[in-house]
Amino acid sequence: MDLSLITPLIFAAVGLIASSYIFWGRRKSKKLLCPFGMKCDLVVQSEYSKIFGIFSNEIIGMGYYLVILLTYLFILTGPSVIPEVIIFELTLLSSFAVLFSLYLLLIQTLALREYCFWCITSLLSSIGIFVAVATSASFDFVSVFNHSKEILLIMHLFAMVLGLGGATFNDIFFFRFLKDLKISREELSILRTFSNIIWIGVILAIISGVGLFLPESERLLASSKFIAKVLIFIVLVFNGALFHTYVIPHMTKFNFKKEPKPRIRKYRRTAFVMGAVSIVSWYSVFILGTLRSLPWSAMEIMLLYALLLFIATSISLTYESYLHLKRET
Repeated sequence: MDLSLITPLIFAAVGLIASSYIFWGRRKSKKLLCPFGMKCDLVVQSEYSKIFGIFSNEIIGMGYYLVILLTYLFILTGPSVIPEVIIFELTLLSSFAVLFSLYLLLIQTLALREYCFWCITSLLSSIGIFVAVATSASFDFVSVFNHSKEILLIMHLFAMVLGLGGATFNDIFFFRFLKDLKISREELSILRTFSNIIWIGVILAIISGVGLFLPESERLLASSKFIAKVLIFIVLVFNGALFHTYVIPHMTKFNFKKEPKPRIRKYRRTAFVMGAVSIVSWYSVFILGTLRSLPWSAMEIMLLYALLLFIATSISLTYESYLHLKRET
């Protein structure tokens, strides 16, 4: 029996068991068993356990592993030659699953500071499926990406719409909510919805971006515009990770009557700065992506980007100081 077909089945079965156990524990209000003493219940019962506050992460995981399981069972009992399009689609799907699982791990690390054994098992299963699917392909991925350029461009554009739109509305609501200089639980829930939209956009942008890059890697690596866009996107992802999974959630934990005011204001000013960096970075990536070419070097583009960041953060800190003085007087 072909090991390349059995391996994804095994990983999918493990992932399905882990997701189903989380689902069972949440629905039956049972304490999850953990062989390493991790606080699994704290993680799976947290406010991050649902996407958009509607779709439970474990149900999404169960659906994904079931699709992989049924697909490979059909392949095992069906045709001897697997159509290239199926492997290609499974690779895209499994890459999205890996990135989404890494996003959830990031939340456990920065926001919750606790880990779940079953969630990590699901992550490892996703990685195993991706590696097994990608390495089983007998065709050249670069040529397939090249033939799928229109689909990848649509995906990339959709990712930009999600990311740019989510970041814009997130910052509008964020600055509106901070007029009272704090973030309530209800306001955090709204910001978390936009955060989910933004991160889905980031994941789709990475997948489609890699697909668009590989067929034209030589030309793009020689493009100062592309290099600057990638560098700004890295800043965007790093800033967003800290902003949405650490700084803003941390602000909701403050006791505004007992917490020292300098400490509260330190986090608040950091949040203002990161909000400015987020919006400037998203619009910079979008504009660079729409321009055909620029007569500037990557260094010149990054210097302009740094100048825009300086202006935006100065404005945001001035606004924060204005709100602070207004509240104090």
